[in-house]
Order: sequence, then C-alpha cells, then structure tokens
Amino acid sequence: MSKLLTHRRSGFTLLELMLTLAILGVLFALTVVNLTNIIPTASTRSAGEVLVADLREQQMKAMSGYEAITGGASDYGIYFDTDHYVLFTGDSYTEGAQENFEINLQGGLEFDTTDLPLSMIVFSKGSGEVMNYSSTYHTITIDNVVSKESRTLLFNQLGVFEIL
Repeated sequence: MSKLLTHRRSGFTLLELMLTLAILGVLFALTVVNLTNIIPTASTRSAGEVLVADLREQQMKAMSGYEAITGGASDYGIYFDTDHYVLFTGDSYTEGAQENFEINLQGGLEFDTTDLPLSMIVFSKGSGEVMNYSSTYHTITIDNVVSKESRTLLFNQLGVFEIL
C-alpha cells in the first residue's frame, strides 16, 4: 500500500494536449494570414520606389545634359502603359525607338495613369522641370490587383516626387 502512495503518475492528460494543440493551431493560422499580406504590400511598395528612382534618373539626365545616342543634350521621359513603363529620350515617346528601355511590372501590378496627359512625363533639358505640367494631372497610381492595395505618386512642376 505504501508503494501506491509514493508512486506518482507523470504526463499530460488528453485535455491538456488538445488545448495546447488548439492554441498552437490558432497562432499558426494568424501567422499565415498576416504573412500572406506582406508579400503584395512589399511588391507594391518596392515598385513605387523603383519607379521614383527611374524618374529621378531621367530627370538627372535631362538636367545634366547627358548625351543620348542621337547626340547632344535632350529631354528625357517615361511613358506608362498598363503593365510596364518605358524610359525614352526626346520630348515625346516613339514606340520601338532604339534608345527606349522597357521595365515590366511584376505580376498583379498595374498602372492607373488616368491623371497623366498622354500617359507620360517628360523632363526638360537643362532645368529638369516637368514639361506640359498640369496641376490637375499630377499623380501616378500603382494598383495591386491581388491585394487591392495601391500606391500613389504625386509630383509637382519641378519634378519633386512623393509616394503616398
């Protein structure tokens, strides 16, 4: 009889194991839901940052008098299509021109350029100001069709850009 009193049972009950597994399952589900939103958000954000870098590069080329293939200083700009944009030389976009450089957006991203005249921004040689600037048409929006997230880029006549 003394042997029974001194011997203790160790281990977990079935109820304790089920409760622990339920808590771990809920934590795992919350983590997965939150992580799936990170990728589209990061994709939209990085596309906006790359676009601003490309816009600033085109503006710097126009300001510095960078000589294009055509020879001499020139205007520089970016033409926007739904799923890509094109860096170009000159005061207007010419499809298929030798000096054009096309950048494709990653899957699920697209431009909403309804606020841009002729779907392009052109920087004047020397000053780097936005040609044909309109205070009513001064935004570019990148939409993520998967996550329904968007990033809006505002710019002014001087070519100063801000991501909202």
